[in-house]
This record gives sequence, structure tokens and C-alpha cells, in this order.
Amino acid sequence: MTILKENEIVTIIDADYDGFFKVISPKNITQSLVKSKKFILVALIEPIDMDKFKEFLFKQTGIDARDDQENVHISIEPHRLQLAESLS
Repeated sequence: MTILKENEIVTIIDADYDGFFKVISPKNITQSLVKSKKFILVALIEPIDMDKFKEFLFKQTGIDARDDQENVHISIEPHRLQLAESLS
């Protein structure tokens, strides 16, 4: 498994959203299920184009963060990410 580095630019593999993300924190541990004793490694990412992502989020889920000044962060398993430079 490749460990990502902070500030690398990535995309999500097989995602509906086609934008780019910046890795905020590459090595985080989270519990997979509340009652489970299993933990998984996740990366924390942030959309590069925050306005575009917030619009996508609203259209897909109804969650309206478009007027929020806070950035959106996403926890995701690193194997679901691809380095953007590998797309060129």
C-alpha cells in the first residue's frame, strides 16, 4: 500500500465527482464500525475547488454547505485515491 504525503494532489478512483483534492493528513486511524474492534487507515483530503465540490455535494445529497466559510474535509481509505500526476 502506498502511503500518501501531505499536500499531494489526488483524485478519488471511480467517484462521481471528477475534481481534485489535496491531502491534508495522510495517516489517520478510524474505527470501521462503532461496535467493531477493527480499525482502518484513512487519509483526510480537501477539495481543491471548494465551491464546485460544495455544489456537487448539494446536488448529490441535499447537504447545503455552499454558504459555509469552513472547508469540507473527507476521510477516505488511501487505496481509493490516485495521484493526480499519474493521470497525465
